[in-house]
Amino acid sequence: MSRSELDGITGFIRDNLPSRAVRDAGVKFASYMENVELLDGGRDLGLGEMVGAIQYEAVLEWERFPYRICQPQRVFALVLVWLAEQANDLRDTLELPPPEVEVELIDEETAYVVVSIPMVEPLGLVPNENGEIPWQGQRWSVESPDIWTAEQGRLFAVDESGAPLTEVPADEVSG
Repeated sequence: MSRSELDGITGFIRDNLPSRAVRDAGVKFASYMENVELLDGGRDLGLGEMVGAIQYEAVLEWERFPYRICQPQRVFALVLVWLAEQANDLRDTLELPPPEVEVELIDEETAYVVVSIPMVEPLGLVPNENGEIPWQGQRWSVESPDIWTAEQGRLFAVDESGAPLTEVPADEVSG
């Protein structure tokens, strides 16, 4: 199965913060989904099907974030950078709102920090004779289908009588 958006942003945060801010036992860092909603809206993608999408809040939570060692602004910047460079196109299509942040000071060294990020992911199926999903008389596996995009093409046209017109490369045709 493909890596989820939550897995992606969690890995990015872990890779780009100091170990003491995400891996130390006292920090208690967690990432999880909340408010999961299934969006119906399937379509044939040629090499598989998108049966809908999953919309949720990706939550990044630190019970004891060491803000003296690592500024919370670094977390916020990493989240925004990941969204700009890594989030899928459905996020823009659905015009999801920006992340929300909650920070509560615990003591002189640590704070409770939560970043909630609205996310959406396509829910795709690909044909697989050993797949676990029966649908439309076939077996399918949950996976994001490959999407192939034509980069060039040719347009063939006929006139009213059915006679072929001159061949014109598609990039020379104006819309």
